[in-house]
Amino acid sequence: MRSPAVEKGTETLLRRRTFQSPEMRDLGEKDLNSDLTFDTLRITADPARIFKLEQYIGSMHLYEVWDATDVRDNKRVMIKIMAKETRQAEKCNRQEDALSAQAIYNLDCGTSPGVAAIYGLFEQYPTRVGLDFFATKVWYVQDYAGPLSLCDYLVQHYKHPKEPKVSQGISDEGHIARLMQQLLEAVHEAHEAKVILRNICTMNVYVAANGEKVTLHDFWYCVDLPEEGDDGGPERCFKSTVWAGYPSCLSPEALLGDYYQAGDIWSLGLVAYELACGASPFTAIAVECLLDGISLQVAQKLSRRVAEAAVMLDIPTKQQPWSPAFLAFVRSMINVDHTKRPSAGELLEHPFLRKDRR
Repeated sequence: MRSPAVEKGTETLLRRRTFQSPEMRDLGEKDLNSDLTFDTLRITADPARIFKLEQYIGSMHLYEVWDATDVRDNKRVMIKIMAKETRQAEKCNRQEDALSAQAIYNLDCGTSPGVAAIYGLFEQYPTRVGLDFFATKVWYVQDYAGPLSLCDYLVQHYKHPKEPKVSQGISDEGHIARLMQQLLEAVHEAHEAKVILRNICTMNVYVAANGEKVTLHDFWYCVDLPEEGDDGGPERCFKSTVWAGYPSCLSPEALLGDYYQAGDIWSLGLVAYELACGASPFTAIAVECLLDGISLQVAQKLSRRVAEAAVMLDIPTKQQPWSPAFLAFVRSMINVDHTKRPSAGELLEHPFLRKDRR
């Protein structure tokens, strides 16, 4: 049975074959795969002829990020380029598989305003990497969501008075509520589609220039929710021996390899905390534990330390005390017991997000 997300994503790519400029029509007909079906969203084309790289944004993990333009209709996009180096073949293939899964899933073609639509997955080959060998490059293209990640936005617009590279957080609860409302709507849509995002953090949320619109923009590790729990019961969990996302943003159970949708709620709680305080509360713990490397023992230690710190977690008071509604909102998400965290849909009905306060 075909997935509705795959069908909608494919239909979107097929519609993108129309061109405003007649001189671009030959380019599209030659480069785009005419046999594109509902079974795949991969496009076999030379992306360098379709997209013009305008400005280098930065690099993360194995890929570099670019602000770019689709030359067919001048649409602005964001592109992540990864070289499939032979020296890291296994890791690159795993990352490419993850990208393919994202393109196929496509979060229902980005219908939520809080989700950056996935535009396509391209391969460019061969490409020189270094001085002695060539490698294929994978271009992962998404709609442009904003000039800054939420993490960078906080540092630039809410600088700490004594530390220029650190944020002091947003003191306006109404602003925090507006941003969290959008993120919860996006996560709710993903959860309704039976998906676990697994990598929610301020570095994977992009902000519009006015600072009022946020968009989820990185689904590198998203997975489908299993049909049933390991024991055949309703408690559905995706198990993995590899961490997905930043250790400081993962829930205690996720650090041990158990991924529930409630883990995304924990990560959203840390985003809300960071919006208020300017930094994630468990970064120092993660750094201290990871000095001993990555192993099962380290994961167990980190999970235990994070759980202990979460029980005692407090949100520092700023110019005025935080409202009881905001404190309850954050604490409900950062609950060590994943079965007691509210769903994204329930959080959208929370008093903190009610319209009369925004």
